[in-house]
Amino acid sequence: MHEGSKHQKIKEGITQGISSFIYKNPDKVGSMSVYDVFLTPDCMAAKVFISCDNISAVEKLKKLKNKIYDEIKTIYQSKYLPSIEYIQIKDEENNF
Repeated sequence: MHEGSKHQKIKEGITQGISSFIYKNPDKVGSMSVYDVFLTPDCMAAKVFISCDNISAVEKLKKLKNKIYDEIKTIYQSKYLPSIEYIQIKDEENNF
């Protein structure tokens, strides 16, 4: 497998896994979406940019870390996944 495609597959797996978790658990995490994922070149760490209005929503994701990793593993099967850091960005579309 080409190294660039591995990087892309991990990034897509993280994006889809977290998005799927949010979609399946709106009662636990509230209204938010994955805006972007930055994965380091060595695939050891990822920064996930979450679009939402409330910083406490990002804190909820941190508390549900193991369940989120399980969801990511249903999409991207790997023994190792990068450590994930969540960064909140304000949802400009829903400001009234």
